[in-house]
Amino acid sequence: GGGVKKTEIILSPYPRKVDAKIPEGWSVTVRSADVLTPDDVIITFRTPDGLYLKSMDDILKYFSLTNTLHNFTEPVRKGFLHAFQEAKVTQSEANRHARRQLVPF
Repeated sequence: GGGVKKTEIILSPYPRKVDAKIPEGWSVTVRSADVLTPDDVIITFRTPDGLYLKSMDDILKYFSLTNTLHNFTEPVRKGFLHAFQEAKVTQSEANRHARRQLVPF
């Protein structure tokens, strides 16, 4: 039948959701930067008010600018750092799985 060819799904450009212990209202996604370098990942944090942040620096600035720096406790900081790790793992596992689906030329 007219199913989707496996190679079309494999290195999906779409962000994958990452399970992470980050504050209420935040979410984090990960995707490959490029099909040729699938392990280069783009990790994006979405703030409760809809901004997209890419780094710990951005996250720190956000807490600072929104006057919520007091909420950026050590456990929260660790949660964000862990989310970065988790995102990388999520993506590389997805890529590994995808490569196994590929038929060698």
